[in-house]
Amino acid sequence: MFFVSMSGLIIIGALTGNNIYKSLFAALFGLFLGTIGLDTATATERFTFDSVNLRAGIGVVPLVLGLFCFAEMFHNIGKKPNEAIQYKDQMITRMTVMKDIIKHKFLVVKAGFIGTCIGLLPGVGTTLAVFLSYGGEAKRSSKHPETFEKGNTEGIIAAETANNATVGSALVPLLALGVPGSPTTAIIAGALIIHGIILGPDLFVNRPDVAYSFLYGMLFTVVAMTIIGAFGIKYFSYILKINIKFIIPVVLVFALFGAYSIRNSLFDVLIAIVIGILGATFKKIDVPLAPAIIGVVLGPLIETNLVRSMTIADAQQKALWQYLLSTPLSIFLLCMLFILLIAVVKMRKKTS
Repeated sequence: MFFVSMSGLIIIGALTGNNIYKSLFAALFGLFLGTIGLDTATATERFTFDSVNLRAGIGVVPLVLGLFCFAEMFHNIGKKPNEAIQYKDQMITRMTVMKDIIKHKFLVVKAGFIGTCIGLLPGVGTTLAVFLSYGGEAKRSSKHPETFEKGNTEGIIAAETANNATVGSALVPLLALGVPGSPTTAIIAGALIIHGIILGPDLFVNRPDVAYSFLYGMLFTVVAMTIIGAFGIKYFSYILKINIKFIIPVVLVFALFGAYSIRNSLFDVLIAIVIGILGATFKKIDVPLAPAIIGVVLGPLIETNLVRSMTIADAQQKALWQYLLSTPLSIFLLCMLFILLIAVVKMRKKTS
């Protein structure tokens, strides 16, 4: 888990623009935000400033909403419609989309595999899978990496395929082990526990109706989303024709509801707004926001698993590096880490 989490930090190199120092600053900012709260090993308060609300740390959802939603809306306030959104009026049909998917069929398979594998890891969630597929695979293997973040079809296919792939696989550790694979499945787990349903291996024996409802429900969801997507392709992009001054307040209101609903906390709403102001400032000075999100998500994972590894290594009277390289899987993941690092370095040379 430590090596898997570290691989996400390497992806930052693939998501950066021409100025890697600004990206490193954004990543360090995200890692700093991830340290706020109680130390996972000693339960010591860090950067809480005696605030009860900060003891639990800063939630990922308010941060994502702040950096990607509030920041974008704040950044576009006062702009003319043609300055905020560059809309190209072109005919988008089902055949156009199908041709793009068939053209990049191997990318779909690879992104789906990455999303499925990451979804199986408890507690990692979709963020790492999306950025690994987007920066670690699609942008790295693309013939035109310079067009990413400008509407490149490969980036959209990779990110959305990985995102959808993690949804189903995240239910595997939830139903089989009782361990949530993502924040969403954690909410599902809480709802099931409230109703007295015990998750784990016995679920399929004691409550097969619940277990198979999830399985059949996921199959139905795939079919339903395929139908909705196929018939809605032509109309989804029409939202870009709406005047930006009408879009901004509607998006902000829904974002406020989203920030509040996760923990029913007005403090999360305040966090989202403050982070949104910071994000808008970052956009003004061309600091990328994606590395900050990666830092926030992966920081606690890296710290927790490193401390856990140090504790186990100490109990086994081994040096940390001896414990980390004590199994074939660890050695394999370390080799993959170096291969990914080399690939990102080559991709940056190619782009520059």
